[in-house]
Amino acid sequence: MRKIKGDYDSLPTWLLCNRGVVPDFVVKDPKVMPVWEITGAEFSKAESHTASGISIRFPRVTKQRKDKNWETATNLIELIELYKASKERVDFQVDFKEEENQEDSEQEDNISED
Repeated sequence: MRKIKGDYDSLPTWLLCNRGVVPDFVVKDPKVMPVWEITGAEFSKAESHTASGISIRFPRVTKQRKDKNWETATNLIELIELYKASKERVDFQVDFKEEENQEDSEQEDNISED
């Protein structure tokens, strides 16, 4: 690892990165680094991120994947598919909103009956 303190000009040539999201540390040679499994709340998308705009909200390292290396780790095409699949699932926030609206209506009905 090498500390670059968010200095855009210190980025290695192999790392594509927008100025607004420059890391504090980078690896010297990603091909020899371990692969980590990352868990998060959800995938999000913003143009500031270089992996097709995809990032992980509230990321944390779950474990080291000793069964994988840089060639077998999730690649960009697989990440895009994971992102798409995650957006096809039910949006619980929408479901919750509908329940919340129903509860509000019931409360309004109770108030108007008084």
